[in-house]
Amino acid sequence: MNKFLLAALLCLPTAVMAAEVKDYTVLVFKNAKNNLEDFGLLDMNEMELAGSSDRVNVLVEFGRIKGGYAGRIGEDWGGARRYYVIRDADPSVINSPVVWERAAVDMGDWRELADFLAWGKARYPAKKYLLVIWNHGNGWKGKAAGARARGISFDDETGNHISTPELEKVFAQAGPVDVLAFDACLMQTVEVAYEVRRHAAIVAGSEETEPGEGYPYDAIIGALNSDPGMSPERLGAAIVAAYRDRNEAAYMDTTQSAVRTAALDGLRRRLDEWARAAAASDDAVAVKRAFLAAHGFYEIDQKDLADLLRLTAEGARDASLKAASLEALRWLREEVVAANGVSGYAHRPARGLAVYAPPRYSYDDGYGGLAWARDGLWDDFISGSLAGGEEK
Repeated sequence: MNKFLLAALLCLPTAVMAAEVKDYTVLVFKNAKNNLEDFGLLDMNEMELAGSSDRVNVLVEFGRIKGGYAGRIGEDWGGARRYYVIRDADPSVINSPVVWERAAVDMGDWRELADFLAWGKARYPAKKYLLVIWNHGNGWKGKAAGARARGISFDDETGNHISTPELEKVFAQAGPVDVLAFDACLMQTVEVAYEVRRHAAIVAGSEETEPGEGYPYDAIIGALNSDPGMSPERLGAAIVAAYRDRNEAAYMDTTQSAVRTAALDGLRRRLDEWARAAAASDDAVAVKRAFLAAHGFYEIDQKDLADLLRLTAEGARDASLKAASLEALRWLREEVVAANGVSGYAHRPARGLAVYAPPRYSYDDGYGGLAWARDGLWDDFISGSLAGGEEK
């Protein structure tokens, strides 16, 4: 390097050399390499209705398959592009600048998500970060052969997806965020939230399936632009409210909640006490009835945890089981769930967090690989091992 150029660079003020630190950077990992491509394009234009501001960065990694699905907006292209989202009101085209592009990328590889997160944090630093993972989702299950895989970010081109344990790897490599939101179906489970509890203060998502339109990004980003100093918990509540309000107006039956991850260890301890009490009691019928009757979702082995605990408390004759049910329910409602929004009537009993509660003989051995199962007794109870193999 020319010595005069080097000297000039060294003399530049620090403020010029360093990227501006804003209040929030929003990162949306949008895997549209599947039948959601049209919704991905619509959501990009929705984001542009609000756009980045002087205090908020909005970034998107958008993956597509060239010629794979019919896109109604703009040119057809494949691979992945990273956009810096700017404000624009034209719904027929994406006007935000492309700041990074690659012809081939596996959006189902956790390392790609980690790279996007690390890149965004380094290039567009902020005091707080919101990461949204956009795609199909279906809960905690991993990649066991012969089983219907569960996870998020399904890439039709590569056949890959991100499992729940791989989500933890993302943050171990790229660092934490303040809010993690799943714009995907069926991801708001205690197992998923617990896996990432050390990497995000707030986790937002849906216990049930989501309509293809997903999040109302104009409302969410608009709220953040209006109040860029908001706390992670208030941002989580804003996501819940915006999603609920749009779907209520559309007469859709939906769920959305935001949970405080700092309270999940306390929930696990209380459910450990519940499992011990249930295993030791003579109230097997009450517990079985609660498991069967608790409010369920599209995945039939996922039940609303609050409803399950409520029904157990109401049906239990054993004082210890009733007390353990009520204490776990209190903690869940008061400490774990920061915001809960239900639209329509089908899911009125949903209170913000689903849990794996399979029918007898349907237990999935892959469940034991989750941090939630390793650390607590829920796994032992539903598999029957806590009660010596007896059905509860």
